[in-house]
Amino acid sequence: MVFFSSRAQGAIEYLLIIAVAIVVVAIVLIALTGLMGTGQTGVDVSSGAVSTGMDNMQQTLADQSNQWYLPPEKTKNFIYTGEPTTIGTLKLESTNATICVELDCSDEIEIATGSTIIVTTAAKPGTITKTNLTPE
Repeated sequence: MVFFSSRAQGAIEYLLIIAVAIVVVAIVLIALTGLMGTGQTGVDVSSGAVSTGMDNMQQTLADQSNQWYLPPEKTKNFIYTGEPTTIGTLKLESTNATICVELDCSDEIEIATGSTIIVTTAAKPGTITKTNLTPE
């Protein structure tokens, strides 16, 4: 009798180990498919642009601090409506933005009222103050 009971106990332990292994594998698969699904972005096939929703969030944050949001690798033209100033002064009120009047981007260049300024961003998004700037 002792012989049969120890053999049955060994078989039950073996089945429990297999069951635990199956549960662990199932949990890992569920976790991986759940994580992979949350990181997907939408692709606009016609333009090739990837939309992530980050631009909308950054635009909202920029609006709250009276800033224009500038997406990465974009150029935007503005009409300057304030008192005459310099590019250097506008640069103090911007982040990750190159500011030019015509083709001159040096800090000493004066910006007259009604001038068109060109704001360009590189790999990172940027911001520039909304004060005295109207999109063209």
